[in-house]
Amino acid sequence: MILAFGNDAILHWPHVSCETPLYSIYRNDSLNVQAIPANLIGTTTDTTYIDVGILAGGDLLNFYVVTAE
Repeated sequence: MILAFGNDAILHWPHVSCETPLYSIYRNDSLNVQAIPANLIGTTTDTTYIDVGILAGGDLLNFYVVTAE
């Protein structure tokens, strides 16, 4: 789920069944977002990530992929 809050995009996803997963968040302006270093915007152990300021630039079309390890 992605929610807009001011200039930020708040991403939230369900917890995976690992003990303490590390989630990697990737973003691109293409529908086929690849989980590659060039697209990596952050990591977290939480199931929520805030993409700060992404909506301020006027480019409102972004796609995300979240992976867990």
